[in-house]
Amino acid sequence: RLRQFPRRECIGRKPLVHTESARRNLGAVALALCQNRPVLLEGPAGCGKSAVLEEVAHVTGNGDFVTLHLDAQTDSKSLLGAYVCGAAPGEFKWQPGALTQAVTKGVWVLIEDIDLAPFEVLSALVPLLETRKLYVPGRGESIQAAPGFPLFGSVPTDAGRSSSTGADPLAGAGLCCGRTTRVIWDHNRLPRLL
Repeated sequence: RLRQFPRRECIGRKPLVHTESARRNLGAVALALCQNRPVLLEGPAGCGKSAVLEEVAHVTGNGDFVTLHLDAQTDSKSLLGAYVCGAAPGEFKWQPGALTQAVTKGVWVLIEDIDLAPFEVLSALVPLLETRKLYVPGRGESIQAAPGFPLFGSVPTDAGRSSSTGADPLAGAGLCCGRTTRVIWDHNRLPRLL
């Protein structure tokens, strides 16, 4: 379930309405982006996490970004790639996954509902978070992230899945400990960076 957003000038893009809270959220995401670390967006479902990120991408000239929707059935092959049957019988060719393609090209990536991903998928992200290199086991190679490549994740704070108390929802997967900048949406106060 891969979705690529159109560039700003394309028909169909809905502009973000710049309310006071939208401006605060835009500023928080821009500040987090300046930290040159992966960014984890946390907030209630439907609060505008993805819309704010889409607006920041368009304003900075990065309108073509990839959104990956993860769930418990997602495996690392769908993100990293796999060998697929070629045209001739017995022929196999490498087909890079969506994340591998984005890392290679420097395209922005938003991983929605990252907290639902299986441990196998989360563990594949750790080298990318730590060293900006994506290890692709199927090829036995490490791919250096292209300049300008940022990684974003989103986590809803409703339905008991996360909280805005400061506890990192991905701590058990080893995706915390200073590897990400967290932006937490809260309707009752300003967005917070952790």
